[in-house]
Amino acid sequence: MAFDLEKEEAKYREERARRFTNNAVNQESVVGENDDKTIQIIDEPEGTPFRETFMWSAFFGGPIISYLTHLSEIRRSGKSYFWVVFGICIVPRIVVKGINQAIEHAADKFIINMNNVDIAYYACCALETLLIVAFNLFMAFVAAQRFGKICPYYDAEKYNKMERNGVIAGAVFWLILCTLNFFFVQWGK
Repeated sequence: MAFDLEKEEAKYREERARRFTNNAVNQESVVGENDDKTIQIIDEPEGTPFRETFMWSAFFGGPIISYLTHLSEIRRSGKSYFWVVFGICIVPRIVVKGINQAIEHAADKFIINMNNVDIAYYACCALETLLIVAFNLFMAFVAAQRFGKICPYYDAEKYNKMERNGVIAGAVFWLILCTLNFFFVQWGK
């Protein structure tokens, strides 16, 4: 298999002609030099403008999974993603953890047996679940906003494929953490 320069050059010229004839030109400016007109053409960045407001990989796996999921795009941008999302979400995480511990401490005082379960126990469980879901929604929103700032243009198909992989990895990660938490709580008592 030999490299054919003429075929590659023809492909390049066809692609270039297709881009410029399909209104891929973002801006034209005319500069005068010695009565000659030079047109400077600036290409529009490749890809689709990022308009997502929610990142499912961050919802299920946090900033770690969303960072690893979109690592190639983030590295290409050369800007920080993980530490910014982690830094923005650390204070709300501490607040959520404190509220969660207060709810668990209040739930320890309820009397639960086979015949009687206090309705307030169910309310505490629902409140705890809503609190965790609300924090994960906040984290997913922050992650999507940061990704949109550092990668304003992206390949939609690649993004959706990587998000699916991130959701699967995040769900598996979440299930492993829940299982370990369950076993350590059971063995610790």
